[in-house]
Amino acid sequence: MTKSKHTINGEKGLSYTQQIKWDKKEKAFWVKYFNNPPEPKAIPEEAGVLSFRSCDITDSDIGFLTTRVKVIKALELDDAYITIEAIKFLTRLEHIGELRLKGCTELYNDCVPYLTKLKGLNMLHVVGTNVNIDGLTGMHTLTELRKLFLSVEPKQEIEKQMRELKMQLPLCDFYINYTLYSFDEDEAHIK
Repeated sequence: MTKSKHTINGEKGLSYTQQIKWDKKEKAFWVKYFNNPPEPKAIPEEAGVLSFRSCDITDSDIGFLTTRVKVIKALELDDAYITIEAIKFLTRLEHIGELRLKGCTELYNDCVPYLTKLKGLNMLHVVGTNVNIDGLTGMHTLTELRKLFLSVEPKQEIEKQMRELKMQLPLCDFYINYTLYSFDEDEAHIK
């Protein structure tokens, strides 16, 4: 048995969430970043590249975004003041291709379990966050991930963690402090 969608004013095909009117805070978000769409149903469910670099975007704003948009090609949140709550909101998406979180200093290892739930992710950028190499375990669910950018302290021993990451994500390239990490031949063939 399939659930029928709730409708308002007979507008079939739109989800209930898309049909309802927005409150003042949500409307302020859409006015500020998206040129004041006339009504919620005018917001497309798919988006290309959305850039909020160095913006004052909040966790709540990410919540508003993911309530209406379901597919995002690339989301740029560099230097945004967001927390684990924003990452939890991103798990609502049906697909997100690239996620740039560079400089989001309020993100810690506790957000990694939510990052691993993102569908379609092929590029993740966590340089300058408080997500460290030890926190990146359990990434094996991100089977489409091809590029991972992370930072480590100078002279930090990372070989063991990198081998583990490579085993979990064999098709992924890892960029440590913006330099491609190279595995020696023996390590590249570990299964």
